[in-house]
Amino acid sequence: MTNQLDLIEALEITRAGRVLVDRKMKTNIAGLYAAGDGADYEGKVPLLSVGFGEAVIAVNAITNTISLDHDIRKGHSSSLFADQKK
Repeated sequence: MTNQLDLIEALEITRAGRVLVDRKMKTNIAGLYAAGDGADYEGKVPLLSVGFGEAVIAVNAITNTISLDHDIRKGHSSSLFADQKK
């Protein structure tokens, strides 16, 4: 689906005008995820910190659906280059 008008018409929107997502932040369109102010689900708490958590959930869900030719490096962004400083 490449036409944005088709995407808009197919996307499930809540009464609040936000994109409806499941617990993994997936929308009703395969491969499309939403997080933060644009995403909505039952029981959502509208806090900035919740939006950050939703982004992490979406990224983790996406990494489980793609295949890479290398391992995903685990850790915090501040430790990614720790080995290079030595």
